[in-house]
Amino acid sequence: GNWESVLRNDVKLLENAPSLVFSAILSGVALFRLVRMVYGGKTDFSRVDNGLHGGLIKSALKDYLQDGEKVIEVITQIHAFLGIKHNDGRFLQPSIFSAIDSQLQSMLQESNANPAE
Repeated sequence: GNWESVLRNDVKLLENAPSLVFSAILSGVALFRLVRMVYGGKTDFSRVDNGLHGGLIKSALKDYLQDGEKVIEVITQIHAFLGIKHNDGRFLQPSIFSAIDSQLQSMLQESNANPAE
């Protein structure tokens, strides 16, 4: 399966989320990859992004869920899904983008190793 369907399955509140939520997340990952290519691996992504994609993701979640408490719950669950310790569901850690990028790379390698699936 693809990353989006895995996340939809593991974070139940995202099960019926519109594509916009996942597009916001993946655009943050795309910017993370671009920044890493241009500036190298040592760049502090949070300074480059300055919360922009966290805001886009939260906005998409608010539009979908219409409930601030559920948004906090989903943000907390996304961090847990990624294995990132997180104490405040009002904010997204910039490290989610590198964690998602790593997951996507792993899934790509697995699918290339098992092309028949």
